[in-house]
Amino acid sequence: MRSTVALALTYLGVAVALVAMAVYWPLSAASPVPRALAIDVVTIVFVAGLVAFAYRRSVSTWASWIPWTACGALVGAVAMGPLLIAPWLALSATAFAVTGVMIAPKRRLRLLRGLTIVMAAATFNFLLIYNGALGEDMRATPAEFGSTDFRVHSLLSDVAVHDVWVFHLNGGGEGRTLSDVQVAMADQSVAEVNTAVAGLVGVRMLLGRAFGWDDERHFDPSLSFVHRLTADDLALSQEEPGTSHGLFRTVYRFEREWLAEMMNVTAHAFFCMALEPSDDGYTLYWAIYVKDVGSVTKLYMSLIDPFRRLLVYPTSVGRLERKWAAEWSQEVSM
Repeated sequence: MRSTVALALTYLGVAVALVAMAVYWPLSAASPVPRALAIDVVTIVFVAGLVAFAYRRSVSTWASWIPWTACGALVGAVAMGPLLIAPWLALSATAFAVTGVMIAPKRRLRLLRGLTIVMAAATFNFLLIYNGALGEDMRATPAEFGSTDFRVHSLLSDVAVHDVWVFHLNGGGEGRTLSDVQVAMADQSVAEVNTAVAGLVGVRMLLGRAFGWDDERHFDPSLSFVHRLTADDLALSQEEPGTSHGLFRTVYRFEREWLAEMMNVTAHAFFCMALEPSDDGYTLYWAIYVKDVGSVTKLYMSLIDPFRRLLVYPTSVGRLERKWAAEWSQEVSM
């Protein structure tokens, strides 16, 4: 009897979730992201199938994890959707939660574990949808970036563009350079953007020190792209090529373009910041290039990309855009 009621509640939650999404999602801030919505719908339907299979096979122990995960995913969707969708998805989430409690033999322990799963799933799904909703505005395709007139395109013509992030810097007037951007970023290291980003950067640096990934011995001067610079490049560069900036070293630094490189055990990577005027201020491109140093490169990048693209860069882009707008609007008003 208990299994029958739990299964009924699970399907009730699925039905409510799908109807609510179909009716109210177009009003959401995430409505331009059909792929994220499709992922949610497919996930919920898949969860329903897994629950039915679990009950049919009487695998109640692992079946209790499934409703909790679905519940968390729905809570994450609620956080991104409009207020109208919240009560309906809250009902659905409650149905999943009750299901998890009903089929759990040790209720208190399972409840605590279930809440942990809910928090993790909610956070992941929110970041997935949030990044999807803002990603079109925050990222540029390699072709779009390649259409700009920057030196990096010819210098790194044989290196793959991994991704390009776009900062829309409103205001500033004429004559802004990368030096002005650095002033705006002065109190915003990647690790200081928020606690989660600081934690991720801290873990990466700790692993790097523990395993020697970033040791000086991995930097081979003969492979540096500094050797590709022309006499004109050297004359225009405002910083000595090879100047160290933490893990990166400058290749060249022009008034509105800076290219730096890093060599370690995981990759030979390049970081390019390029600034150009726009109709309402400036556009700052933040391009990442990656050159393989072995089979480990693709594996490493695939492991860190979800964190980079869902958390680190979207947070950094938004913060710098707000800070730039606030500083230069104050400057103009004065």
